[in-house]
Amino acid sequence: MSLGALYKRYEHHINTAAFLCGFIFDSFAFAHVDHAIIRGVLLMWLCVAGVGIIIHAKVKVDFERESFFGQIADWFAGFLPFVIQFAFGSVLSGTLIFFSHSW
Repeated sequence: MSLGALYKRYEHHINTAAFLCGFIFDSFAFAHVDHAIIRGVLLMWLCVAGVGIIIHAKVKVDFERESFFGQIADWFAGFLPFVIQFAFGSVLSGTLIFFSHSW
């Protein structure tokens, strides 16, 4: 079985694992929410997710697949959903930590 076929078969599970990894990563990284840098990191994760969504949509719609740059962009766009899911997991974790510490 090829790597592409494995990816297609387990794509949903891989995306869920990326989301959970982002959630767990920031749960351990954000032990204290009183640091100003944590707000910057959360903003960075939101920007990564937003820019990733825009790039993913743009590459899937507008690039020519036959050109060398189009093939690289297509491969990169295939990798972006994992980055986006990781970023959303991190943002959710940070938001829940801020919410729970605000009580």
